[in-house]
Amino acid sequence: MFTNVNKDSFCNEISACGGDTNDNNMVTPSVTDDPSCNFCVTVVTNIKDIVSGGPTELEVKYFVEDACHYLGSFENECVSLADEYLDSLFAYIRQSLQPQKFCQSIGACNTTVAAIQTNRVADISEVVNI
Repeated sequence: MFTNVNKDSFCNEISACGGDTNDNNMVTPSVTDDPSCNFCVTVVTNIKDIVSGGPTELEVKYFVEDACHYLGSFENECVSLADEYLDSLFAYIRQSLQPQKFCQSIGACNTTVAAIQTNRVADISEVVNI
């Protein structure tokens, strides 16, 4: 279905490949070291790249409409929903989707920073009697 996707590169980016991986193709986490967050951001970024890549929209429409045929009595409603909303969805993905914010909104990335425990360091005047 997605003929313009480099499957090996994508596999390496999400650390799903077995055996040796090429670190040159790996996405370097820029915000967090949380594996689930990095995975989500990588997947959403790749989806955005795929959707923005050209004939993919038509391929997805055909795929969804074909899948609708398996829904029996809901087939017509499924096709209608696909026809009505897929173009808007693609426009949103191309223009507005921000992978980090999306992953935060679904709970894959932590949006709060953990409190750091600090210990008070004594002032020099408290340590040395001057």
